[in-house]
Amino acid sequence: MLPLIYGELRRLAHSYLRRERSDPLTVALRVPAWCSQPAVALNGRAMALRARAGYIRLRRVWRAGDVLTLTLPRRLALEPTADDPRTVAFLYGPMVLAADLGSASAKWSGAAPALVGARPLERVHAIANESAAFTTENLARPAELTLRPFTLQYERNTAVYFRCFDESGWAAEQAREKQEQARLRDLAARSADAIDLGETQSEREHRLEAKYSYPVVYRGRAGRDARAGGYFQFVFAAQPGVLLLQTSYWGEERNRNFLIKVDGVEIARERLTGDHPGEFFERNYEIPSALTKDKKEISVRFEPEPNVSAGPVFGARLLTAQAATRI
Repeated sequence: MLPLIYGELRRLAHSYLRRERSDPLTVALRVPAWCSQPAVALNGRAMALRARAGYIRLRRVWRAGDVLTLTLPRRLALEPTADDPRTVAFLYGPMVLAADLGSASAKWSGAAPALVGARPLERVHAIANESAAFTTENLARPAELTLRPFTLQYERNTAVYFRCFDESGWAAEQAREKQEQARLRDLAARSADAIDLGETQSEREHRLEAKYSYPVVYRGRAGRDARAGGYFQFVFAAQPGVLLLQTSYWGEERNRNFLIKVDGVEIARERLTGDHPGEFFERNYEIPSALTKDKKEISVRFEPEPNVSAGPVFGARLLTAQAATRI
């Protein structure tokens, strides 16, 4: 396509220059949004022209041999995400930069990089003798970053988006992370069983049965719903005593009314009303000990009320009332 466009442009230019008349002609040069200080030179002489509506326009009588030069300098910039201005990506001209997190042959298991401090662009420096490569200085946590074009790092683990904090915000985030890790350890200690709904292997291991039910993925989390007239159910390994069924939902789902049953016995009627905007949340349902007594496994069923859907449910977990005693 581009050779055809340039060929047509050359044809028009040649047609214009062959004219006997000296009519002026406007040339419009496209200036991309990522370039804030374009420069134009005509026959080596700088022109004082500004871009308007994305174009620099030059109107004159052109002569054979005129040379028009457009320079589009790249600059480092931060681009916030549409739904969170405190989450940003680095751009260098039209290129998206990514942090190098090591070889893709090894699974990344570290903490997500974050930016801490005011005016982050002042703490990013170009790497000498390497095009479009940068390092951070006293900016990134938990470690400084090397940034290179994302498209060139297909054999590397990378990070493209970074959350931004001031020092007090970062301290609060660390405290929240510590609390979350403690919560996850407690869940692991109390878990009798868990299923990753929407994940084939986990559903197969828990003998999933379903009708008018479909796997879903939302915001990176897999789950499963059940449409009107359908259901889904699976089997959990049971333990004696009172157990809790913990399920996860997206907080903006509404008009989702459904029953939760254990071995055919209703233990809850759930109604999702969209009262947790912008987040996933958990609900706990107590399973009476009579439903687990002398049982090695139990079935859990999600069944929508007439003409509505159930879920989606983004994972379910069977919990004991307290962590098991370890000897």
